[in-house]
Amino acid sequence: MKITSFWNIHSTVIYSFYLYLLFFFSLTTYGQGQEGVCIGSLGENIFVNGDFGVGAANVIAINPQIAPGYNYTTNVPPGDGFYTITNNMGAWPSLYSSWLPIRDNSSDLNGYMMVVNADYNPGLFYEQNVTDLCPDTKYEFSADIINVVRSGVPNHILPNVDFALNGNVILSTGDIPQSNEWNHYSYSFSTGENETDLLLSLINNAPGGNGNDLALDNIRFRPCGPLATIVADDSVDYICLGEDNTTFTLQASVEDTNYSYFQWQVKPQNGGTWQDIEGANAATYLITNFSSGTFEYRYLLANTSENLQNSKCRLNSTIKEIVVLPIEYHVDKTICMGDGWEVGNAIYYSTGVYVDSLVSNIGCDSVITTNLTVLPDMPPINANVEITIPRCEGESNASIEVIEVINGTPPYTYRLNETEANLTGFFDFLPAGNHQLEIADKYGCNYLGIFHIEEPESLVVETNDDFVLAFGDSRTLSTLVTHTDVTFNWTPADGLSCTNCPTPTAKPFETTIYQVHVQNANGCTAIDSVRIEVDKNFRLGIPSAFSPNDDGINDFLKSRLLFRLQLKNCNR
Repeated sequence: MKITSFWNIHSTVIYSFYLYLLFFFSLTTYGQGQEGVCIGSLGENIFVNGDFGVGAANVIAINPQIAPGYNYTTNVPPGDGFYTITNNMGAWPSLYSSWLPIRDNSSDLNGYMMVVNADYNPGLFYEQNVTDLCPDTKYEFSADIINVVRSGVPNHILPNVDFALNGNVILSTGDIPQSNEWNHYSYSFSTGENETDLLLSLINNAPGGNGNDLALDNIRFRPCGPLATIVADDSVDYICLGEDNTTFTLQASVEDTNYSYFQWQVKPQNGGTWQDIEGANAATYLITNFSSGTFEYRYLLANTSENLQNSKCRLNSTIKEIVVLPIEYHVDKTICMGDGWEVGNAIYYSTGVYVDSLVSNIGCDSVITTNLTVLPDMPPINANVEITIPRCEGESNASIEVIEVINGTPPYTYRLNETEANLTGFFDFLPAGNHQLEIADKYGCNYLGIFHIEEPESLVVETNDDFVLAFGDSRTLSTLVTHTDVTFNWTPADGLSCTNCPTPTAKPFETTIYQVHVQNANGCTAIDSVRIEVDKNFRLGIPSAFSPNDDGINDFLKSRLLFRLQLKNCNR
């Protein structure tokens, strides 16, 4: 049995908003060793298409014309010197075994990203003009970049990207690691006294051919300035509607007194947009007119009145949330058979209309009318799930995707291993083992299943045990491999008949340790080695008796002479 409380509604909304902010700010882990990062407040993103948009098509069909040095392709995966715009590399008909099956760097299932297969020569792969900027104003240029080559895949070139303004490099990412994670890079700078237009570029420094492949997302170009906050004890305040003389004061706090032009804004949290509050242009704003609901407040900030009117020049403050609780609540709620609906100290299990008088935890007196519908006993929810096992043993790159939900009422929410719920039903970067999947439908009816992800077969190679070889002799090296779809690479090459075969013949002239590297189609690798000690000591002897009877045994005269020849530093 599941009991849902009415009083959890507001806290759930607030908690969801908190998780959204936490997710957003978790993306902004700045690159190491950078200078000029904006540490104050930022304005709106001037690059409205910097996230490459959204769409149901897996690959955009029309060339976006954003990469002067590269060719656009809809045939994925792209080859060397090509790029594409996609929302999910994992949905491609085929994917290079060394590449990650990732989506774009956002919570939007259909969000696009740019995927670049590097050209053999370094060059320009992204360029945009920015116009109508404000002179002598600070801006931040940033982007999210991921090395699309999986971690652990050997011998791949690491991407290295320059950020350039008007052809002048302002920031270099350095080598971007094979970490299976997005990296956020940013840099701030100021326009010149009369500068209003800029050419922004991303330049690939490393050569392609084997690696240096990347995905790009969330390119942002935003005004940057002093920290602008709203003075408050808490990020959220609750107000009881109907109390006499109810007012609330919002106070701006700005680190730089040169920024003294304000415009307060309000946004209803139920899908509304930011709206200017008429006449609210001072550092203090007094709210006197309340209606029930959840509202967000912020102010726009600039150093001149002209800049305050230009979205490319002004800053956004932090956000203050205010929840106004009404005197009367009317709630329509549908629950599953066997679940309960809790209001205060009461729990209801049957269809009906219930009226309760309650005092909230902040002291608001309210009358709650609940129109409760209990669904009849329905077939249980079930799901068809597709599981992808890890690429190599011990890696955490498996996935679980819900392909179809059977029964229940959409929309559905999905939760894996009690983590944050999502709306996609796709979970990746998982290790092998058991995973608990929960599905909840529109009315809270639940499905709970345990799915097991198998560990892939270990890739192991074994070659000969160490042995001693007489100088000038040779011996075939053997390999025993647990997989069949493997390539071989023996090192060093000196003294071997081949380096890419499973059983080379070894004829070293010095004691040598040979290593065999094997790699399967998924890019998994294994190594083994053998030490061959070369014996340069020779024993030469002459037998001492013979029997010349043509029986083939000791038919020749042999002297009883025995001597030892010691060869040193012999290379022949």
